[in-house]
Amino acid sequence: MEERIYGADTHVHTVGSDGSYTLENVVEKALKAGLKYLAITDHNTVTIREPFSVNSLTVIPGVECDCSYSTESGKMQDIHVIGLFFNGVTETRLEEIMVTEWKKLDKNC
Repeated sequence: MEERIYGADTHVHTVGSDGSYTLENVVEKALKAGLKYLAITDHNTVTIREPFSVNSLTVIPGVECDCSYSTESGKMQDIHVIGLFFNGVTETRLEEIMVTEWKKLDKNC
């Protein structure tokens, strides 16, 4: 059986949140690095909605949702959850998930 190794980065930010580079710059750097897959996961915002390819690189839509919860001692603890691919989820539903559902998660972590 042939072994396959793919280069991937599934957690990348752009200037859309706290990254230092534009989407175009990030894609260019990923191509130069020889990556096959790149997920754009800006904080609490969707930078791209659909996967796309540039040469040998597939760019995957994602988001990093920030939330927090209260520990048993009452201290607030931050967590970050990565979501990849939206598979036809509408903009309205995605906004609803990010606002409403994450508030529920904040209370229930």
